[in-house]
Amino acid sequence: MKNIETTRSIIVELALTFGVNASRDESAILKWINSCLNCNTNHMQVAAKQVETICAPQQTEDSTAKVEQGADEAAQGNVARLLKMLGKADAVTVDNGPLLTSWNLDDIVGDMDNGLVRYTWTEDGMDFSCTLDEGGIAEGHFQEDGVFVCQDNEDETTEIRMFSLVPLRN
Repeated sequence: MKNIETTRSIIVELALTFGVNASRDESAILKWINSCLNCNTNHMQVAAKQVETICAPQQTEDSTAKVEQGADEAAQGNVARLLKMLGKADAVTVDNGPLLTSWNLDDIVGDMDNGLVRYTWTEDGMDFSCTLDEGGIAEGHFQEDGVFVCQDNEDETTEIRMFSLVPLRN
C-alpha cells in the first residue's frame, strides 16, 4: 500500500510540475497522463526522467569513495589475514601437495603484481613453486574449513591449507 501511495504522490507532483492546474484533482491528473500516453512522447520522456531522478538512490562522490575505500580495506584485510595465518602456521600444503615447513615472504608494496608469498618444493625429483601476488591474495577467500583459495601469479586456482604442528606425547 505504501508503494501505491508513493507512486501516486510522485505522479501528482509530476503533473503539477508540468502545469496541470488541478489543485491535485485526480480527473485533471488522469487527463494529463492520458495526453502524455496518447500524443506527446516528449512529455513522457521528461516525466520518465523526473521519476528516475525522484526514485533513484542518491549516490554522491563521497558515497562512491566510501564504497571503493571499503573494497580496498577488505582486500587489504584479506592480505593481512593470510599473512597473520601464515605467521601462526607451522606448515602448509599447496593444492594438497606435500607438507611444507618453510616459505618466502616479501614486503607488501601495494602493487597487485608483487609476488608476496612463494612456496617451493621438490617432489619425485622435480622442482615446483607457487607464487601468490598481492592481487591474487586480495581477490581470494577463506573457506569455512580454513583453506585459502586464490589465483596464483599464473592465474591458476590455488588452495593453501595451513597447519599447526603439535608434538606427540607418550
